[in-house]
Amino acid sequence: MRGRILYGILGVVLAAGTVLTGSYGLSERNMDIYKEALSLQKQVDELGFDGFSLADYKVRCYDGSYDYVLSISNGKAVKEKEKSVLQAFVGTAYEIDGEYQVIVPSVERFQEMISALRFGAGGDLTAFSDSEYGSEEQVATIWHEATHAWQFSRYEKEILNRVKAKDSDSRGSLGEVIANDVDSNPKVVSFYEQELEILKKAVLVRSIDDKKAYVLQYKKLEEERRHLLSEKVVSAEEYYENVEGMAYYLESKVYEMEKGTDAYSRQYLDAIGTYTEGTHKYYTIGMAKCLLLDALQEDWKAGFDFSESLSELLYESIEQ
Repeated sequence: MRGRILYGILGVVLAAGTVLTGSYGLSERNMDIYKEALSLQKQVDELGFDGFSLADYKVRCYDGSYDYVLSISNGKAVKEKEKSVLQAFVGTAYEIDGEYQVIVPSVERFQEMISALRFGAGGDLTAFSDSEYGSEEQVATIWHEATHAWQFSRYEKEILNRVKAKDSDSRGSLGEVIANDVDSNPKVVSFYEQELEILKKAVLVRSIDDKKAYVLQYKKLEEERRHLLSEKVVSAEEYYENVEGMAYYLESKVYEMEKGTDAYSRQYLDAIGTYTEGTHKYYTIGMAKCLLLDALQEDWKAGFDFSESLSELLYESIEQ
């Protein structure tokens, strides 16, 4: 078995054995969540991703002791209890015996994990509070991680060929690149703060001409900022935008299906203009670029194979 951890909605790992409480085993609620996620397939199909079916990937729910593997057999959702693969509370896509599978903590463990992180850190570390994270959020998380399973099952070579950082299959090395070369550089941060404000305006404005005008402003700033960075750093940024940003986009659209447009706007769109340290800003930027492509080039997902970045596609769309 070999694998690559791809972090989703929380972007954090807690080793098994942390102070999480409660009973173990998989509750029926988790099976209901899995079935609800599957029921959204037709709506997700309308987003236009080629050949992406949640049923193609096993979903492993970790309860703190075991993995409960959820899958479809003879048209029915089934579960099997297996030894835990990672023994960690993490949202991820991971290669197991030659196939990518989705791994998520059970919804109860996720809620406890968020609560423990907040209590231990004395501040906000996640997009949701433990009281906010429920069945709908878990459905969105499953789809986020399944997006990674789809991406790497089909386009792993293309994705990794664009990454110039050393040890690019290690999340730590890419995260360190961002911390050392982006977040610690005030001039780069200043560019990002301007870019994010423009990006949010571009997403929210209704006029196509105005969207294109904002994209042109964003393009100019992005090009100036990238001149301050090495090829290694730019490729790390593009990795997160293309891979995590796309998954975050799909997560957000599933969240909208579950919770409605107002909740979706508060949770995802309102945060676009805010700079954050670490890698999460690229989730937001990638999501925003996907939304802009939806408006400017509706069929952009047809044939998308990671041979071009989201930025390249976006700038091509305003030239048409």
